[in-house]
Amino acid sequence: MSNPVCPEVIEKSWGKTKRVYHNDTHEVWHASINAGGFSSKHCHKRKTNEFYVVSGELVVIVWASPEDAATITIYTLQPGMSLTVEPGLWHRFQALQATQLLEVYYGKAQEHDIVRLDVGGIAKEHDATLPSDVSPVAENIRSEI
Repeated sequence: MSNPVCPEVIEKSWGKTKRVYHNDTHEVWHASINAGGFSSKHCHKRKTNEFYVVSGELVVIVWASPEDAATITIYTLQPGMSLTVEPGLWHRFQALQATQLLEVYYGKAQEHDIVRLDVGGIAKEHDATLPSDVSPVAENIRSEI
């Protein structure tokens, strides 16, 4: 048995996250994503990434490759739903409302497993710098999907 610990909270542009478990092959993170918050478009070279929504609503966009904008799959996850993204698949998440989720990573843990094409943030109306696949107003995403 180990002593209780309080994991370090890591502030992100889209909310905050903390690693609640890890060993050589698995990591579990708890993420709190603000409404409209979105991650970078990224992939994991060796790790599988699983999302489990505890509360809120999350869109996960998956591409076969970073250059192929036409091959896109959009998933909407509600509480109790999960989605597995295999290594090498490009993806991004965006919260349609304030969202709590668990992210499980499995595969040999290595530094620098992630490759990012852009940065995450909070989608705001009239923001011309948003990536083309991110909705500028979180409430509008629901009607587009």
